[in-house]
Amino acid sequence: SHSPAPYWYTDNPYLLKRRALDMAWLRIFGEGGLIGGGLFLTIFFLLWIKSYKELRRHSNSERKWLYISIFCLNGFIFLESFFGNVFETPLLSFYFWFFNGFLVIEPKADSTLRGLGGESKRMGVKCP
Repeated sequence: SHSPAPYWYTDNPYLLKRRALDMAWLRIFGEGGLIGGGLFLTIFFLLWIKSYKELRRHSNSERKWLYISIFCLNGFIFLESFFGNVFETPLLSFYFWFFNGFLVIEPKADSTLRGLGGESKRMGVKCP
């Protein structure tokens, strides 16, 4: 009995090249060069580190699950990028950028709201 070759095995050089280009990191480095790929990886890891720091900071608040999901999302997308071109899939890339936007903007909005709360107390207005 003949055992079939694994689904990823092929002798066709065109398919080998195509599979290599489907890896997101190779594509990013191929299109952006070392500088562009390095900058993208730097942004990616800074977002991952920031999500971890925010997770630690909000470990006892109601926002804990938001930061857990962002941290896991960034980790899974990083790993998935080795096997497919994640950033060309609109569904995955939308969630990546949308939730990381929360990660970047939310702490700034939080401090702004705290400042507004101080102003409202001085004016005699109660904020929830």
